[in-house]
Amino acid sequence: MVKTVGVVGAGTMGNGIAQAFAQSGFDVRLHDASAAAMDRARSAIEKSLGKFVEKGKIDAADRDATLGRLQMLPALDDLAAVDFVVEAIVERADVKRDLFAKLDALTRSEVILTSNTSSISITTLGAVRTQRYTVCPATVAIRIERRSSGAIRLMMRSICVFAHTHSSAAAAASVARPWPHLER
Repeated sequence: MVKTVGVVGAGTMGNGIAQAFAQSGFDVRLHDASAAAMDRARSAIEKSLGKFVEKGKIDAADRDATLGRLQMLPALDDLAAVDFVVEAIVERADVKRDLFAKLDALTRSEVILTSNTSSISITTLGAVRTQRYTVCPATVAIRIERRSSGAIRLMMRSICVFAHTHSSAAAAASVARPWPHLER
């Protein structure tokens, strides 16, 4: 079950993804190599939530709770205990592959690693994996919905790449397939 989400990259996409997860009740750990980027991300999220309060879309208590679920982490190693990771860094295959190799070694084997890539092959990114079974694109793929019971379900509409130890990566289609272990 996913309780804590790690987001790597505090740019526009990364801070928006972090905010969406935090607003949906997940504890979020946002990491960026740049302290200045993390400061800008925190400010952008605070500003966005402030606008939601002004417009009456959320109340001040929801804003404060959302901000309370958000942590800015300076070290990638701080993501070791997360349950789900979204990569939203610079659009360079070599940099993303290096990050996925580090995340593969750092996180538990059941952690799903996703990428917000818009132009790089997920198969290429997934090929660096040694201990996991999934790398999925997260580009416009994450949909968080609150059920009438109050439970939160994370749906992913994507093509997933499965990379097993000692095997090559192979693609498997997944259309609006819920991941049961991501339900809260």
